[in-house]
Amino acid sequence: RQRAQRSTMRPLPRLEGERKSCAIRSVCFRQSPKREIGDPGDRERAFLSELVQKLNELFGAEIRDKDKVIFAVHITEKLRSNDRVMAQVQNNPQEQALEADLPDAATEAIIDAMTSHGDMANRLLSEPEAMTTFVGLLYDLLRRQGVGGLINTGEAE
Repeated sequence: RQRAQRSTMRPLPRLEGERKSCAIRSVCFRQSPKREIGDPGDRERAFLSELVQKLNELFGAEIRDKDKVIFAVHITEKLRSNDRVMAQVQNNPQEQALEADLPDAATEAIIDAMTSHGDMANRLLSEPEAMTTFVGLLYDLLRRQGVGGLINTGEAE
């Protein structure tokens, strides 16, 4: 299975006249309407900016940008584990891939995410000992720098 390369972007200092946009802590990029898109870093920043814009149009302002991006990344990672879908995406134009297994696999991944998150939340809210343990794990995660890379290391599917 071939995986797309992970972003190695780091927060960038603000330049005069531009604003900083952070979707997730590890995905910060500069936005400047005057910059031309030439090098790979600029193309990646433009892609991330467009992604956030599309997610905002889709989900509105009620949900934080960070939460929208994390959700999209979560579903994307679930789909990456489906070799058939990945082969279709990598070997076909979007129009053709959207007529194959991707839509059904995406629906299944969204339902799985909703179910697993709901099950975990229900357990934590109903079992004080589980909640105590989980809050301890959250403390450990909050103390670490750069936990965004843990998304791939936590794959068990």
